[in-house]
Amino acid sequence: MKTIILSFLLLATSLSFGQKKAVIPPIRNLRNFMLVGKIDKPDDRYAIEVNLTRYLTQFGFKILPSLNYSKVGNSSEILASDSLAEILKAKGVNKQLLVSVRGYDKKFQPASKLPETLKEALDQGHLFPLWQDQVTSVTFEFSLYVDGKFAGYEMVRVSGISTRQSVFTKLEAKLEGISRKWAMTK
Repeated sequence: MKTIILSFLLLATSLSFGQKKAVIPPIRNLRNFMLVGKIDKPDDRYAIEVNLTRYLTQFGFKILPSLNYSKVGNSSEILASDSLAEILKAKGVNKQLLVSVRGYDKKFQPASKLPETLKEALDQGHLFPLWQDQVTSVTFEFSLYVDGKFAGYEMVRVSGISTRQSVFTKLEAKLEGISRKWAMTK
């Protein structure tokens, strides 16, 4: 009887420890990229791309906002097209950084399953606007795609917000520290 219980415990332990949690790589080696605001509301998409471009340019990043290539309301297929990839490659850009809102007022775990390709990521819907009344924190999700394939992921939580403008002010402060980490090579 003891051997049966012992073997069952050994089997259960080996199964639980044998399952590896998927390791999501952090964003690194980011210098030249296209920034894509993955937000449904046109004014929020415009605001996030313009403000993040302004903030990150101060830290030495070369950024091409996706609004330069696909106007608000156009299909996301343009951003994942081969013709745009060729135009960007000619400019020395093969990376796309997607930014979206993950949620409000809670601590979020990193996504367990992320889209493998840029096209899949762009085709996914988005639920949250940039800011809502009565929220005190916003969690942003940044996904990096290199040559159309998933390459890195980060979440940034901005707390102590009370207005739409305070979201940008707090996000700028967070990005100052994070941008050094993003610029590092692997």
